[in-house]
Amino acid sequence: MPIIQSECTDQPVIVQARPPAGHMRYLDGIRGIAALGVVLSHAYGESTKDRLHPVGYEVIPPIIKFMHFLLCGHFAVVVFIVLSGFCLMLPVAKSPDGQFEGGMMGFAMRRCRRILPPYYAAIVIITFAQFAFSALLHRHSSLSGFPSSIDIGSHLLLFHNLMPRYSMTIDPPMWSVALEWQIYFVFALILLPVWRKFGPIAATAVSIAIGYGVLLLAHPYNLDWTNPWLLGMFGLGMAAAIRNADTKPLKQWLYNSVQVLLFGILVGIAVLKPHIYETAPAAMDLVLGSLVSLIVLSCARKEALSFVHKKLLTLFQSRAAVALGAFSYSLYLVHFSIIHRACIMMAEHNKPVVFRVEAIYFVAVPLALLSAYIFHLLFEKPFLKRRVADSR
Repeated sequence: MPIIQSECTDQPVIVQARPPAGHMRYLDGIRGIAALGVVLSHAYGESTKDRLHPVGYEVIPPIIKFMHFLLCGHFAVVVFIVLSGFCLMLPVAKSPDGQFEGGMMGFAMRRCRRILPPYYAAIVIITFAQFAFSALLHRHSSLSGFPSSIDIGSHLLLFHNLMPRYSMTIDPPMWSVALEWQIYFVFALILLPVWRKFGPIAATAVSIAIGYGVLLLAHPYNLDWTNPWLLGMFGLGMAAAIRNADTKPLKQWLYNSVQVLLFGILVGIAVLKPHIYETAPAAMDLVLGSLVSLIVLSCARKEALSFVHKKLLTLFQSRAAVALGAFSYSLYLVHFSIIHRACIMMAEHNKPVVFRVEAIYFVAVPLALLSAYIFHLLFEKPFLKRRVADSR
């Protein structure tokens, strides 16, 4: 019987070829849609960026500009972090002793196997591509020349996000991989002990307090670019997982009302003050993270789902979204390198902005999707742990 790998739990899950109704396929769909949002956001940002020949930004269709706001790449990072907190906490919350399967070492090994092989492979490939691209253009730039030893070392050790000079030198999206890697340590060493001793509210409060406390205490040093508050988004995902593991029924009307309120705040800001996200990202992320965690919880429990939730589940569980989610990590790792270099080449040849946008969306983005899927097959899928299953 074919075995598939669940992306929702920290441990491998035995499932049949056709997942049962309880399988949370919609989480893969959310992850896939979020990854596509990152790709489209970077496609817009890179293709309209002023480079050697700044021309014609005002001719970009308004619908594409609005889509860029809706698909803000950072919004997707918030979604990823919330999902990570939910998926890693769920098996712990459901376990009888509140421990990792295989203990702390088992958790660490599973995270290493899941995160590091594709990440290191992407560093090697992108570094080689930078060298080749630099030689092709006969020039050097921060994102097209060969990285320094500090660049490579800080990326290999996953602390480059803590140094502004090196955080985006090899591949900008990789900053969030380092951040999530660091969150794993806080999760295992601080948040879980707090949850076991004081409960879920305390664990969530501690995650938010640490994340936003670092931001406030380090304000004179301007650490906004490190996004420490995203630890709080991980905590919100943990809270959703803990509540989902509880057998008590949800007060769905209350959860739906809070979701409507949070969504209304986001829409109101998008309409009235669309640039507020650039000035207050930590506050916006808290609103968005709360909304995402509640949506994930509502969809997981499926108790008296509203019309909106049913439509969202249909979208999240669609074949295309789930398929995209299967290689979303690979897509996140490799897409920017392709899109960025395609934009540089078009700017070098003095292509107008409209041409760049169309070429990136209709050529570079499909190429990035195809490349990411091949990368997934070579460097990600072989490391997904599987078990031999008996028929049920």
